[in-house]
Amino acid sequence: MMSVALIIIDYQEDFCEDGALPVPGARSLKNGINDLVSHAQNHSWLTILTRDWHPENHSSFNTQGGPWPPHCIENSNGANFALGLIVPRGSEIISKGTSVSGFGYSPFEENTLFEVLQNNQINQIVCCGLALEYCIKSTCIDALSLGLKVNIVRNCVGSLSKDSEQAEKVWNEMRELGCRIIHSVNELELPIV
Repeated sequence: MMSVALIIIDYQEDFCEDGALPVPGARSLKNGINDLVSHAQNHSWLTILTRDWHPENHSSFNTQGGPWPPHCIENSNGANFALGLIVPRGSEIISKGTSVSGFGYSPFEENTLFEVLQNNQINQIVCCGLALEYCIKSTCIDALSLGLKVNIVRNCVGSLSKDSEQAEKVWNEMRELGCRIIHSVNELELPIV
């Protein structure tokens, strides 16, 4: 018997259209992600939400010589989960990028997420959220390296790339690495194997 966790990656205000580091179409993902939350609740899956939770002088910020504008600064409005996102009682919240150094793309960079999965005997994850090329990709690669089965719900993932061909390369890479790409919540009756 496989135990499953839904992992909602960085669905935060600063990554929505009017935020500091906007992902195109991020707000339009809300209903699909909330449908996934309902599905997870109905199937007794653990729900885990990750969030960027950066100090003001985080090394990834362009003010510190990094590539990104300051975003998701701990305790700021921009670090809040996106408006309207359902956060069920009992959800696990994993903060990442909490130290000054490193990018903090993957919640596996520190051991907290892996410990939560182990403690709950989770061996299969269903991922959604933001953004495909960075935090989604890094999280899924790390999960695969730990022996987890990885499913990604495509219509609940936002991409920073304005070039659909570039985004498609990332999807193909993820598939080749062993991720199962699911197009919507309707396909989520997992053949759990």
